Amino acid sequence: DFEDLLECQLCYQLLHDPVTLYPCGHTACRACILRTLDHAPRCFLCRTPLESSSYLTYHAHAPNRTLQKFVWHNFPRESWVRAQVLALEARDLLSHVPIFICSLTLPGAPVHLHVFEPRYRLMMRRVTAPGAPRLFGMCMPDPRGLPGPAQYGSMLKVDSLQWLPDGRCLVQAQAVYAIKVTETGCTDGYCTARVEGIPRACPAGGEGNVKVRDLVCHASRKLGVFLERLPSVQARHQFLSQFGCMPCDPALFAYWLAGVLPVPVQEKYKLLGMTSARDRLITVMRWFKCVR
Repeated sequence: DFEDLLECQLCYQLLHDPVTLYPCGHTACRACILRTLDHAPRCFLCRTPLESSSYLTYHAHAPNRTLQKFVWHNFPRESWVRAQVLALEARDLLSHVPIFICSLTLPGAPVHLHVFEPRYRLMMRRVTAPGAPRLFGMCMPDPRGLPGPAQYGSMLKVDSLQWLPDGRCLVQAQAVYAIKVTETGCTDGYCTARVEGIPRACPAGGEGNVKVRDLVCHASRKLGVFLERLPSVQARHQFLSQFGCMPCDPALFAYWLAGVLPVPVQEKYKLLGMTSARDRLITVMRWFKCVR
């Protein structure tokens, strides 16, 4: 039976986007091969060692076009169904946001990640796949010690991703807004969740907006005093290089300011659940009084 011969030995489905390994010549679906390379640079079948750069090679390697054409020519209906099933699975993955359980990240902050765990390497491939929104959540572990993420975190947008030869990747991302986790799940070893975005907007106008602007100006003056206390001009440059310049958006200002203050993480975490920019600023200004 030809169809049995064209079955992927990893997922036991008809080959899709087949890639052939060198030098052993064994073939499987690209996605399946990349998942095995997350664990070790060896052939999935005969265990032949592959080059240390094999992950990067097969991530971008052209498919086995002869085999691909043969599959589509002889099994057009099955190939079409297989492609549709994979597309549906990809859409299902998008319905739950991938969650990177790591550390506290506040909206507006730059994030640099060195991803080496197999489950998170797989997550990053899916997050940055063609057509994917390049978004994932980042949360601290549950503070109660339970498995899973904390209730609040941030949504991150991937700006750039560099794959290393052995399959690790370097990610540069930006935290764009706060999220609340409403339901959690697990996909292939990493956490997923349904989330709600938390409003961060300032009051639309009037007295509330004036109060927010006054608080920002007052906090900016306080920060100037804080920077002047640093021991040297070089130290001030390093400070701004690490945390970036003050944001123009008042709704992000409290998050940025909280990021630079030596305040316990548990206190900063409380900001993520606040929907009022004014309340966030008042909270951060209270922390200022504790800084010497």
